Amino acid sequence: MILLSNLQLRAVLATDARGEYAFGEYLALRLATAACAFGLIVPIAFAAGRDARGVLWILILGLAKTFEALSDVFYGLFQRREDMARIARSLLLRSTSLVTFTGVLLLGGQVVWAAGTLAAVWLAVLLLHDLPAARRLSRDSPSDAVAPSWNRERLGALARRSLPLGLVMLLISLNTNVPRYFIAHHLGEESLGIFAAIASLVLAGNLIVDALGQAASPRLARMYAAGSIAAFRSALWRLLGIGAAVGAAGLAVAILAGGPILDLVFGRPYAAHASLLVWLMLAGAVGYLASLLGFGMTAARRFGVQLPIFAVVTASLTVSCAWLVPRHGLAGAAWATLLSSALSFAGAALVVGRAAGSGGR
Repeated sequence: MILLSNLQLRAVLATDARGEYAFGEYLALRLATAACAFGLIVPIAFAAGRDARGVLWILILGLAKTFEALSDVFYGLFQRREDMARIARSLLLRSTSLVTFTGVLLLGGQVVWAAGTLAAVWLAVLLLHDLPAARRLSRDSPSDAVAPSWNRERLGALARRSLPLGLVMLLISLNTNVPRYFIAHHLGEESLGIFAAIASLVLAGNLIVDALGQAASPRLARMYAAGSIAAFRSALWRLLGIGAAVGAAGLAVAILAGGPILDLVFGRPYAAHASLLVWLMLAGAVGYLASLLGFGMTAARRFGVQLPIFAVVTASLTVSCAWLVPRHGLAGAAWATLLSSALSFAGAALVVGRAAGSGGR
């Protein structure tokens, strides 16, 4: 719910090189959508909570995610200014919530109070770091003034502009879990645990690729908006080169030492699934390139076209898992994941190629 309500405003704001919307409009829309999301969480909490403690737990976590969503829109402003250090400091400060959360539990506190410390830390970071930092940045740019702008027509237009990306993020989140649903249904929880554990090793590369894409997006957007298509292509090719190197390195490690690594990290039973690690690393390598091209699509402001691409990817992943998992087990799930990554890459490459050929229009 929070994921959809975010509408990926951070990405839309960070790549708004032409200044289509003022920061106050992004902030107002995020305030509105976050309030709506939390308003929906309240009845869900009362319906799902078994007792008062359970209701309170859900409400506190919903509140914490609301604070996180508000910080996220400020990250979009920092990112557009290429001030990634402010984002890093904010994330570092927010990470202290893990210490307070764990400390409360170790001292014998209830999980509800531990969740309360998490929400309190995130609120403190929002009010004492993110908001003041945004105000300092806005001093030299009136369009970045930290004051919500409540123009209904403008906010409606911005919401319609951003909605496809919000839906895309839902599909991406679903795609991560589709193979797991079929594995749990056809192969059981033990196989699901093996697949999830081995797939987690691919996330290390995702972290690198995502960091690269986030850092490069504003500059790519400015190049594209200025019509510097040759520079846009060159920068994107460099990103893809780094992504390919990360993927190739991960695949080489999986081929040469997959078994020993799985034995060391997860235990001997997992070492028998070294071939699964190779297939998942291959799928991850293709996925890294698709992800970087996704940043390119967003930088070129190609939002709407991403939704049908990922709808096709999700549908193909579902059909291929339904066919392959019952017949080939965990390998089938990895093959289905590889196919979905390849389709995502092909779709993104087509869109970026056409966008680059349009000369920034």
